[in-house]
Parts: sequence; C-alpha cells; structure tokens
Amino acid sequence: MSDTKLTQKLYELFTSRKYDELLDYCSIILSKDHVNLTALKYKAYSLYFLEKFEDSIACYDRAIQIEPD
Repeated sequence: MSDTKLTQKLYELFTSRKYDELLDYCSIILSKDHVNLTALKYKAYSLYFLEKFEDSIACYDRAIQIEPD
C-alpha cells in the first residue's frame, strides 16, 4: 500500500471513529517503520479517544523525539 493510500486509510478509520481498528493498523505500520510520524499521530489520537491517556501522551512524546520541530 502506498504512503498516500495508507494515510487515507488511517484518516478514514479515524473519521469513522473505528479507534480499535485504527490502533491495530498503526501498530502494524510501526512494527515495520518505528519512526512513521503519521502512524504515531493516529495511534496517539486513537489511544486518546479510547481514554488511554498515558499511552497517548507517550506516543506524542515519541513523535517529538523523532521530529522536535
């Protein structure tokens, strides 16, 4: 799947409020590319909406470490 299609899929899952499925997709992506900022962002979003706030913050912290700006 191309990066554009992958980003589109993540966005669709997010806007459909399918947070568990979104989290699964992000985990698969991050297992192959642990610095994928798009997947980290959507993983953080899904964790937030699943009320896993500490895990969500950890994802944001990881994203900031990867790209501080």
